[in-house]
Amino acid sequence: MNRRIDPQLPKSNRKEIRDRLEGERDRNYKEILNYPRPIPACDQQFNHLLEEREKISRELDRMDSLSGTED
Repeated sequence: MNRRIDPQLPKSNRKEIRDRLEGERDRNYKEILNYPRPIPACDQQFNHLLEEREKISRELDRMDSLSGTED
């Protein structure tokens, strides 16, 4: 998730990237939603899921800022 998104990418490529990020976001959301309770504060897997969610959200925000729209 550390790669830069080239604003010159064709729209079809940007859509493909966005769709993949949104799919990852949805997968991550479902995994967090179905995570066994209770969740200890020191649970590394759960903390990793939260970090992953934040990274995906930042990438989607960057795509929005590059395209100038929120698709």
